[in-house]
Amino acid sequence: MRGYSGIGIPSSACIRFVRNADVDDSLRGILSEVRDRGVRIAYVGPKRAASSTAGLVNLLAGELGLKHAPYEFNRWVCFLDDLGALAYEEQGLVIIIDSAWMIFTEKPNEMFDLVEAFLIQFHHWSDRKKPCYLCFQMEPNEVIAGFATGYGGVGAGP
Repeated sequence: MRGYSGIGIPSSACIRFVRNADVDDSLRGILSEVRDRGVRIAYVGPKRAASSTAGLVNLLAGELGLKHAPYEFNRWVCFLDDLGALAYEEQGLVIIIDSAWMIFTEKPNEMFDLVEAFLIQFHHWSDRKKPCYLCFQMEPNEVIAGFATGYGGVGAGP
């Protein structure tokens, strides 16, 4: 399908389910270009997702430095409000969940809540014509993990 192509430009195709077969040698260039445009890249590897005792919502909110994190009550509502507010401060946002198939299997409710919260707040980015993507890298991908770790970005590391 689309893989990561076009994640540096606004689009309503804001959720991506990416398989390794959809990833080619251009991935490093795509991620570098997106980062160079000032788009924030957040990465969550499978080890961090599995070991997080605060839940996926608080892991992501913490990695993004969202204003009201960590959340205790109405976690997903607070998350989507904070994520929507981020649209006023950032040039764009790409969230990459690596090894998503495993996380969907182990934490399906959290993953579906993430999708719903992401879609509810998406209009803040779309109205400002800023890119905003939630990318589920279905299988582990060394290029993505290496890029996130190497660039020291939000959520860098496995």
